[in-house]
Amino acid sequence: MDWKLLAIVLPFGYFLLRVIESLTLNVLGNILTDPIRNWVANRSLLSKRKRVNQLQKEFEDITNLNNDRSKFYFRILQNGIFLFGLAILTVVLFIVYTSDLIQSPPQMTAWNLFLSLFFNFFSIAFLVVFILLLGSTSLIIERVMKYDSYKVQVEKQIRKLSSVQPNTH
Repeated sequence: MDWKLLAIVLPFGYFLLRVIESLTLNVLGNILTDPIRNWVANRSLLSKRKRVNQLQKEFEDITNLNNDRSKFYFRILQNGIFLFGLAILTVVLFIVYTSDLIQSPPQMTAWNLFLSLFFNFFSIAFLVVFILLLGSTSLIIERVMKYDSYKVQVEKQIRKLSSVQPNTH
């Protein structure tokens, strides 16, 4: 058995599986986020007030970015630089981890187990942060580019949340 090949392919396959899983969960989360938040907000008056305040705050932020495009471009550039840094850090962690495995066949020692858990945890954590930031950045871009429809949607959500009485079941 070729340990070097297995040491390269196995972590990459695991990493690729986690990427696909994270992307699927991110897309599902983006689709369900607003309906779930509105459902929870309908359950109690306090959460409705918080949700309305959150919607108003997000709307003000998007309105400011829409009105001042230099702030919008700066925010996108700032997020892009952070995303690039996270991607580089994740690749460096992956290279360091796999290069250690390639040099010698993996042996199940406490240190190797710790390193494996450490690198896997941080790679997955960086990937999750990367995907969340990428999702929020794409949401900001979409809301600013389609500002008029976003404005109508937010106003509709705020009216709906403000008019519905909470369920007291």
